[in-house]
Amino acid sequence: MWLPAMVHLLLSGGDPTQLVTDSHSSDKADTGVAAVLLSAVPYSCAAAAVAFAGSHAQHTGKHLLYIVMTDLVGGMSIICFHWFVHLSRTLGFLCLVLTLSCAFAAAPHSLVVIGQLVLGPGAAVALPCFNSMAMLGGFLGPAIMGYCVQHLGGVTAATIIMGCSMLLAGLLALLLHGIMLRDSRTRSIVVGRS
Repeated sequence: MWLPAMVHLLLSGGDPTQLVTDSHSSDKADTGVAAVLLSAVPYSCAAAAVAFAGSHAQHTGKHLLYIVMTDLVGGMSIICFHWFVHLSRTLGFLCLVLTLSCAFAAAPHSLVVIGQLVLGPGAAVALPCFNSMAMLGGFLGPAIMGYCVQHLGGVTAATIIMGCSMLLAGLLALLLHGIMLRDSRTRSIVVGRS
């Protein structure tokens, strides 16, 4: 939801971190269509990242490390967006591609780890509960983005909040990885296959 709006800001010719642009009204329609079409690139890369990360994680069995890696890289990418976009709009666009790819690539691995931790009838409760909690991000993310854009006039604060959230998720997953390594009952889940 936020990606086409940010791509539109990149294409508008104004400051891509600000909501208001100086483009002419006739250019806005063309820029909007181009933004929607150009948004297919990050989503295509994200689909490829999910397939690659999922395939590789199935072979290694190290799903939790994929969560750590993708959240840390994606969080840093969206935080660095503001510096890179002022150097080059292409670099800014690549930050958006990397962030979306990392966010999408991390998502399936959480369900795999939970499925490995909770076996039997408990999984029938644990997986839907986790999914329900994860859906809060689908509501809170756009709400925070909208609030920041409306009250602060740009996407800077919103993307820094998103980036910090991804970094926090990566660090929490890394902490969980360490805890699971120490516990003999969960060590096999994080060690993976050789």
